[in-house]
Amino acid sequence: MFTSLANRCPARLAALVLAGIAGSALAGNTVVISDSNFANSDWTLTNFGNRVATGAQTPLGLVGTGREVSHPLNGSSNVQVFHKFNTAAGEIKPANGAIVSLDFAIQYRFVSGVGSNGHQLGFALEQGGIAYRTATAPTGISGAWTVRTTTGLTAADFTRYDGQAGNPDFSTAGAPIRFGFRSSNGNAGSSVSQIVRYDDFSVSVMRNKTQSAQGDFPPGSTDVSQNSNDPGTTGSTAPASDGPQGEVHQTSHFRGAPPANGAATSIETFVVLTDSAAEVDPSKGAAETVQMTIKHRRVSGQPHPTTGPQTFRVAVKQGANEYVSKSEFSSTPDPSVQQTDYTTTKTPRLKESDFKKRDGTPGQPDFKNPSTAPAKLGYSPKTDFPASAPARGTDADGAGGEEEIVNYDDIVFEVSFIACRSDLSSDGYVDDSDFVLFAAAYDTLDCTDPNMPAGCPADINGDGFVDDSDFVLFAAAYDLLECP
Repeated sequence: MFTSLANRCPARLAALVLAGIAGSALAGNTVVISDSNFANSDWTLTNFGNRVATGAQTPLGLVGTGREVSHPLNGSSNVQVFHKFNTAAGEIKPANGAIVSLDFAIQYRFVSGVGSNGHQLGFALEQGGIAYRTATAPTGISGAWTVRTTTGLTAADFTRYDGQAGNPDFSTAGAPIRFGFRSSNGNAGSSVSQIVRYDDFSVSVMRNKTQSAQGDFPPGSTDVSQNSNDPGTTGSTAPASDGPQGEVHQTSHFRGAPPANGAATSIETFVVLTDSAAEVDPSKGAAETVQMTIKHRRVSGQPHPTTGPQTFRVAVKQGANEYVSKSEFSSTPDPSVQQTDYTTTKTPRLKESDFKKRDGTPGQPDFKNPSTAPAKLGYSPKTDFPASAPARGTDADGAGGEEEIVNYDDIVFEVSFIACRSDLSSDGYVDDSDFVLFAAAYDTLDCTDPNMPAGCPADINGDGFVDDSDFVLFAAAYDLLECP
């Protein structure tokens, strides 16, 4: 199914090719691990009951080979088995993106035995040397191939085989996980072997999305700075009470009349949240996109739409650098009226290349290199005042001037992490398009070289160079079509 990288790499790379093993494929924020071959070397069987079950590859699968499992029973005996897909390609590392839920599927058909239940079938996983299992349901005794699917499983759906309390850890703090299925039987009235064949095992791992929410703004919850091209403008952002909405963040942009510099004026307030939940930490996983949902209500300002009401951008602060999204989003659906209710805006999913430095110099944030600082997230309101001063609004003390006030609330950031660092084209697979990008970066070598793409995405191990150590990782992913 897969073509070896050795057949299509430049001479400089040819000596470094690794062989891969089949196991999983990636699409967006879902990793699919599957096996329809059931090679004996890929599966391990652990018995937890008082009888010893067996499992081995059989040529009589649904299509091609499958796995035949025998449960020997005698009197009051019981069989409790964990079948683990024990390959590196089948391992998931929650540190690269917390697991949201799991979907499992497997085909089965009854071969021989007594009674009407066949095997009890469920799903299982191993994390940190501890085996966990879900509830079971009987396969029955039909000789026809049947699919069993269980969807939306969370950590709470798994209990330990050893009977102790505890569930697996699907958070980014969790150890690597390998998956499999469970089979069981018990209390046979006579000596008998219940035999069932299995095929087309798969697990879909939904993960790599984290959310942070900000509804209140206590002291110290934000980092705020202002920027304007007119010394006659002022801006402020601070918590304010807004009735049923509770505490909101209120941004006021004011310019005296006439304009101090006699020209059009822009004033921008840069707000990032200090909560660690509202940040992208590349050391915990490479992020692909950032998406912001925010509520806003225009409190006061110019009633004429031609004079530019307040807009906002997504904000990022990484180290000492401040970035804003290239796209602006309007805080005022209808500038001719004041807003009574809040409007909700959900931005598109923004990649690194969708941001620019706030000071106008070249650069963009780095969400992927594990050696870079965490990137704090926020929003950046902006008001463009025209050159003239057409009674835009009245400031708080009634002394005249122009003022635009908008309340912001219920800010939610969704960060999608890249499960696959070798997927340089971000299309969900590691294929020829990624190889072209990697080869170019490999020939450039140094991440500081101006010819290297921003963020140096081909530096898979994050050491500042695209070299042989990165190629070892890339080649393994390329031959799998996905990241190990």
